[in-house]
Amino acid sequence: MQPLLPCRPLTGIVALALLPLAACGPNRPPVYPVSGQVFYGGKPTPGALVVFHPAGTEDPLAPRPSGQVQEDGSFTLTTYEPGDGAPEGEYDVAIVWIPENAQPNPKTAEVPNRLPPRYAAPQTSGLRVKVEKQTNHLPPFQLTR
Repeated sequence: MQPLLPCRPLTGIVALALLPLAACGPNRPPVYPVSGQVFYGGKPTPGALVVFHPAGTEDPLAPRPSGQVQEDGSFTLTTYEPGDGAPEGEYDVAIVWIPENAQPNPKTAEVPNRLPPRYAAPQTSGLRVKVEKQTNHLPPFQLTR
């Protein structure tokens, strides 16, 4: 099981921020608008990070669209430019909700996550979606303990 963020949180955040740049270029796949919502225990998860991982590929250069959850629980995905969407296809979804001023545990280097650990990895989250060649309004992710 590979966590969404590595033990060194700054390295993980920087790497995640650079992912859209890795897919830039003339041969990048087209993207389609994607929006959704994330709730945990029936309440919005403002500040949570949603990352779409292409299902069935281990390609480290494959785009991994992501979005940050807003106060109302909504998010829009970004692949190349803010809010542009995601390429067509099936995705396993990972979600983490790190408190704004969170510090890593000095003994374990783990960063606190407000969500159960299974949601941090696309292989264990149980969340899979399909992006189609159209505007995509996904059903809300209703996360539970």
